Amino acid sequence: MARKDRVEVAKYVHPDVHFLGPVECHGKDAFLGATQRRMALSTGLEIRAVVGEKERARVACDLIFPAPAGTVRTAALLFFDAVHPGRLAISRNTRPTGDDEQG
Repeated sequence: MARKDRVEVAKYVHPDVHFLGPVECHGKDAFLGATQRRMALSTGLEIRAVVGEKERARVACDLIFPAPAGTVRTAALLFFDAVHPGRLAISRNTRPTGDDEQG
């Protein structure tokens, strides 16, 4: 996603992905469309941490957009189990971060 390569992202998306985020969508095509729009607007992606246990992983990252949005702190919860195949939940801090912010 940091390279803005839709074809590469598509390789890792479950066909029945259920995306829970600012806009909820179901299915690979809907998810890739939403991701493409977000990638077009962003100027970068920085992975801050990845923590996993069994069939779940939490990824903390910063999505970087031009001003006035700036850096948007984001966390994704990915599910890899049979109960929730392809489920992806996104939470984000809607306050832009500043260069002088601690954290």
